[in-house]
Amino acid sequence: MPICKSIVINDSTTVKVWHIQETESELMNSIFISERSHERLSMMKSEIHRKGFLAVRKLLNCFEYSDENLIYNNFGKPLLNDGKFISITHSFDYAAVVISDGSVGVDIEKLRPKISKLSSKFINSEAIFLNSNFSAEIDRLTAIWTNKEALYKFYGKPGLSLKDNCIVLPFINSDSNGISWIVDGEQSIKCSSKRFKIDNYYLTVVCPYE
Repeated sequence: MPICKSIVINDSTTVKVWHIQETESELMNSIFISERSHERLSMMKSEIHRKGFLAVRKLLNCFEYSDENLIYNNFGKPLLNDGKFISITHSFDYAAVVISDGSVGVDIEKLRPKISKLSSKFINSEAIFLNSNFSAEIDRLTAIWTNKEALYKFYGKPGLSLKDNCIVLPFINSDSNGISWIVDGEQSIKCSSKRFKIDNYYLTVVCPYE
């Protein structure tokens, strides 16, 4: 299946989303991957993770990059060898890649009730605007989770706390634009959050606030 969605976030930032419907073999046979990536793939026990990994490489091709253009720093943050910024994500049968001229983060997550049990690990001040309706709360929690994960990828500092260092300001609709912050010691970074609902998934892209 081709890209299911391509979204221009701003003049220098685009995110592309792939709906994974191919088999693992179909994905593997349609792209070139480096020996290094073959080694990483062979260590993945989950078929879902392997397919997500391969779908990300399909999306790289859609941006006219190849697997060989993707490198990782010592902290595991993905980079492009031409100096462009990249962030990648996959969850079950969706994958997404965002490329920008500046720092950027992206995360996609499937709506699942289990997120309620995990909320204490990432919810802090955001508790004041959660909805008491169960289905609405799952939507909001998932939107907040993807926002905080995207902030983490945007900042790229290991050990950053989603609960204490990443702040999502109140929003009306879970699939609307918003403002979020990274607070790390004396440093505070204001970010723009772009949220999208795709089927039963939430996708959030974080960029510098303009």
